[in-house]
Amino acid sequence: MKKHKITNQTVRVFITGFVMAVIVVTQTSCSVFMAAKQPPKKDLSVLNGGTPRSLVLAAIGQPISTEVRGGKKVDVFSFTQGYSKGAKASRAVFHGAADVLTAGLWEIVATPTEAFFNGKKMAVEVIYDANDRVERLISLQNFDSQINSNRLATPYSATAPVKTETVPSTEQSITADVPPKMSTTALSTPSKIWKPGNHRQIWLLTVGVGQYKNPQVPVLPYAKQDAERIRDWALNLNPKQLTRENISVLTDEQATRENLLNQIDWLRKQALPDDAAIIYFAGHGAPEIATDGKEVAAKYLLLHDTNPDELFATGFSIDDLTRKLDTIKTKTQVVIFEACYTGPVGQDILKKTPTADLEVRPRFMREMGERGGRVILSASSGRQVAIGSEDLKGALFTHYLLKAWGDGSKPLLNNCFEDVREHVQRAANKLGSTQEPVKYGDQNVDIILKPQ
Repeated sequence: MKKHKITNQTVRVFITGFVMAVIVVTQTSCSVFMAAKQPPKKDLSVLNGGTPRSLVLAAIGQPISTEVRGGKKVDVFSFTQGYSKGAKASRAVFHGAADVLTAGLWEIVATPTEAFFNGKKMAVEVIYDANDRVERLISLQNFDSQINSNRLATPYSATAPVKTETVPSTEQSITADVPPKMSTTALSTPSKIWKPGNHRQIWLLTVGVGQYKNPQVPVLPYAKQDAERIRDWALNLNPKQLTRENISVLTDEQATRENLLNQIDWLRKQALPDDAAIIYFAGHGAPEIATDGKEVAAKYLLLHDTNPDELFATGFSIDDLTRKLDTIKTKTQVVIFEACYTGPVGQDILKKTPTADLEVRPRFMREMGERGGRVILSASSGRQVAIGSEDLKGALFTHYLLKAWGDGSKPLLNNCFEDVREHVQRAANKLGSTQEPVKYGDQNVDIILKPQ
């Protein structure tokens, strides 16, 4: 038998190959993981003037310090501004493909790149007014460069313009110019006001679910009536561009998941880009808690055939609604939610995980409002309940919304909304509760349905 002699050179080649193999195996896809785990992008639009402090904390996180200065509360935030889910996913897919094509050698470049581009450290001081709403910002670190891209100079409220200043940081001196201050008059006028015309029609989809197929879901007394009130209000406007053929109503037994999808598809097929679409929903909402019990994984609208024990399969998630609305061609969209997520169904879910973060703003409504031209009006925020009134025979928010909108001849989404918010807050206070309507999305858009 012939014996094979193992030389030192053979041993060295084997060891070198083994070490290289270990390096490739341990490094491959490291950049994919790093890209997916990059810090998330925070919603800096909550720093618009007039935004409640509760929404700022929900979107940005807890401040590193809080003090009262000159009778006004002041928060200092320090955080890392990361990347959107789409950007992180794209980077992860790119790294994965490059790893496959280069047998893992791409990691030599990708891993240090991901380690370097891991978000931007930022710091800002937020000063609130007497009502705990954003009044003024002071940039402490790397903040000015974000102002234009996040429209921080656009106020949440026409009466509360945000002011931004810059002060030197102990870590880095900021030299970016502060945007010119805008007058309250200029800020109260939206840059885009949609009006009906010869080639501009209005489309309305209004949904009200008060009766549910599943006995676990309690009756919601005024949801059907509120949806019909929205329809009746629109018909009373009587413009040529809003006829009965442009209105769809789903209530109670009609308001199933399948029917809602069909009516959104109707809007997708019928509405043109220069038209405007209004979508109204009155009914229960419910959260789905993440497996870690610390946050809400999804929020759902409960339709007539929704099973609260099977929300994923039978409910209609806000994320899914956002994707469906994105298929509608209208450049101007108004989405109205007469719903909350801490009603009877939501409370039953939250009892199991009482520490879950249920603030609305940070993810779901923010992502729905990312499309330009879309405005979202929500009856309440966070853990607040949307209140119905026996005296009004309807929900507070819808009642005061229609009252403020009147004959449709005024801009509906800015000054009118401020009136609605104040009336709802006062009415809720009289009932011994708290409710504060909130507005998300494109703050530069308004709509007039009946031009004079």
